[in-house]
Amino acid sequence: MKASVLKRKIMIAFTKYYIAIVAFCVIVVIGGGYLLFMKDTMNDINEIGVADLQSREDQLVERTETLLRLQNLNERFAKITKEDLRQLDNVLPHQSEIPYLVIELKEFIKNNGLDVLSLDIGPLSTGSAVVDTANTPVKSLSIVVVIDGLDSYEGIKTFLNAMSNNLPLVELNSFTYTPAVSAYTLNLTTYYQ
Repeated sequence: MKASVLKRKIMIAFTKYYIAIVAFCVIVVIGGGYLLFMKDTMNDINEIGVADLQSREDQLVERTETLLRLQNLNERFAKITKEDLRQLDNVLPHQSEIPYLVIELKEFIKNNGLDVLSLDIGPLSTGSAVVDTANTPVKSLSIVVVIDGLDSYEGIKTFLNAMSNNLPLVELNSFTYTPAVSAYTLNLTTYYQ
């Protein structure tokens, strides 16, 4: 009899607290599932989020620096006077004078006791680097020269120094040595209008 009374009390308690017992079981199942399956995945997602946040902050810093440089260039561009543009017009060769530039470059190399193995001229640029108020854009031209005859470090220094002093408006982008043919390749950029 005591067993049936006990069963009855358990049944009454079970029906009375049925919703609480089911909610407790659901919480235990969800919590256990989270601990077993989702915790590692959530940690991985959080770590990726932190790394992504750091890369975004680095990107923001980089773009802020770029913006400051562009604002500085814009301020400098605004300060260019018509007299500065007139001087630039006098210094920069016109497109029709490009062959003379190439001849001058070859003569300069030969006058320094070097041989020109090859000379490649890039296509004339269609974009403009700077545009003045007289609608005269400054354009760039790439030139690749392969030379032979530089046999020492001092010779290289002397040649580069002479090039920077004697060839106006020629920018050296790269200078590479090719041991197979014992030649040097110069990637140059010059400007014209």
